Amino acid sequence: MSKTLDTTSLSEAFIQFQLVRFLILFILTALPILERKRFKILRKKYQEQLREEHRGHVRELQKKMKEQERNLEQRQREDEEQVECTARENLELKHKQEKELKELRCKLARLQVQVKELQEEQQVWLQYKNEGSIKDQQKIQKLEKDIALTQRTFQEISEYFQRSLVAAINETEQKVAQSLKDGIQLAFEVLQTPYCCLNCEYYVPLYNEKVAVLESTVHKLEEEILDLVYLSPGNEFLVQSASLGSHDTHNMDRNIMKINPEDTSELVDRARYPLQPLTEVKGAQQKSNVTASGSTTTSSPPDFSEMFSGQADFTGPTHLGSLEQKLLWVIGKMTFDLLQTERWPVTTDIIHRTFKQSSSQSGEADDSVNDTCEIQQLDKNLITNGE
Repeated sequence: MSKTLDTTSLSEAFIQFQLVRFLILFILTALPILERKRFKILRKKYQEQLREEHRGHVRELQKKMKEQERNLEQRQREDEEQVECTARENLELKHKQEKELKELRCKLARLQVQVKELQEEQQVWLQYKNEGSIKDQQKIQKLEKDIALTQRTFQEISEYFQRSLVAAINETEQKVAQSLKDGIQLAFEVLQTPYCCLNCEYYVPLYNEKVAVLESTVHKLEEEILDLVYLSPGNEFLVQSASLGSHDTHNMDRNIMKINPEDTSELVDRARYPLQPLTEVKGAQQKSNVTASGSTTTSSPPDFSEMFSGQADFTGPTHLGSLEQKLLWVIGKMTFDLLQTERWPVTTDIIHRTFKQSSSQSGEADDSVNDTCEIQQLDKNLITNGE
């Protein structure tokens, strides 16, 4: 190195020094320029990067704006449809309200007409209250008296029919029981004799004939009792068969309006007929049921045991036998035209006179029963003579 330094001259060293100095100055002067260029380059890169980022943000914002525009358009379409639906609903509601308003006006007009009619009716009722109610009250009082008279009359008739029915049943049962008892006794006596075995075929038709005669006698008595029920002197009742249906109530109402309360006041104030004890009626009915169960009938009449159960003063529903039901095979209704007479047509004399005829007819039936008893006695004598 020293050799090289020694070999170089001063001028070369000065030139090298100047070169180095120039390089240093050049570097010192070029560094700010380079820095400025580098800064510009960096700034351009940063600006480009910012531009890219800005473009990305712009694209994202544009996408968002497009989506928002689509959403807004969709919302706008929905809002338009909703507005159209609301408009249609409002139009329908308007028509409906107009229709309801018309109906309300029609109803109001009808109500006004009804109010006028009710006001007129109110005026009529007020006029009736002031003028016509007194006459109607008198008619009502008269009808109440007539109803009370009718109830009492039917009560008395039903009680009388019950007592007469029980008496007739008891009498018929006693006669039938006596005749059956005599026949049974005679049959036992005949069976105890050896002669009966020989003439059994001869006596069987005779006894069958006697039984048929007894049955016909009983049926005849029942028919006579029914005929007595049908017979009513002075036409006290309108009688018809139970199969003909209900009665005509218009004539009854018309006749009720014709009744004079002065003519019926004596009957309304009359003392009530005493009732028969219910135990006696039930006892007689049980006897009639026992005797009626032994014989067979072709037809059974309907049960009229509750015919008078609607009456207020009646003791209650009765349990009737076959004969009682046949006797009640009649539906009667009073003819109120007869109440206009001066005197009530059904009196005790008429009842006694009517049932005297029934007793005379039952006496004829007793004669037939006695004839059968005489025939049985003759048969008995015949058997004893044969022995």
